[in-house]
Amino acid sequence: PHSIHGAGEKSREALSAERSTASLVVAVLVMGMNWLVFLGALMALLSLLLQQRVGSVIVLAGVIIPLATFTGGLSAGVQTLGLLSAPLCGWLSDRTGNRWGLVAGALVVGIVCLLVVNEGSGLAVVAAILVSGVVTSILQTQAVTIAGDQARANRQGRIIGVLNTAGDIGSAAGPYLAFLLLPVIGMNGIFTLLVALLLLLLPWVLWMAWREAAVSFRLVADRL
Repeated sequence: PHSIHGAGEKSREALSAERSTASLVVAVLVMGMNWLVFLGALMALLSLLLQQRVGSVIVLAGVIIPLATFTGGLSAGVQTLGLLSAPLCGWLSDRTGNRWGLVAGALVVGIVCLLVVNEGSGLAVVAAILVSGVVTSILQTQAVTIAGDQARANRQGRIIGVLNTAGDIGSAAGPYLAFLLLPVIGMNGIFTLLVALLLLLLPWVLWMAWREAAVSFRLVADRL
């Protein structure tokens, strides 16, 4: 019986380590994709995108605003919404304990935002870009939080380093790929590609969210 119990403990430890590794890998992918899509490609193409979807001159409350000024203001608005939403989503994540569920929801909203940007015009595109600031804040904070949850004490520095590297690669690759592909597939083609990348990531995030919910359910059932 003792050996069976010991084997069971080792099996559970191995399963826990495997789950932890899977969580870390998907968190790194979320970080990299967040920087590539939203903070890289979208922000790099922002001025050209607004010129195509909104116009070279914006009239707001009867005031004529040059495109460059409006682009800068919109970029500042995106960053401000991201800063404001970061502590709120952190509080919600701690309150519910459902970190992957939050990531999945943000990813779905991000996909919708990109579809609106790709197909819409005017205020709809501006609103979608602003909402993307909240999306990128959630993905950023939760990827770091999940990595912190899963990393053991002797791996925390390495995991944060890998996350930062994924973000750096994404932020560098996003603008490069956007401007490289722009003459080939055009603006619509680029945003279609970005949506496809997020759709490829979504099943993995949903799997992690389902697994997280299943673990929470078992913990509640055990207490009962």
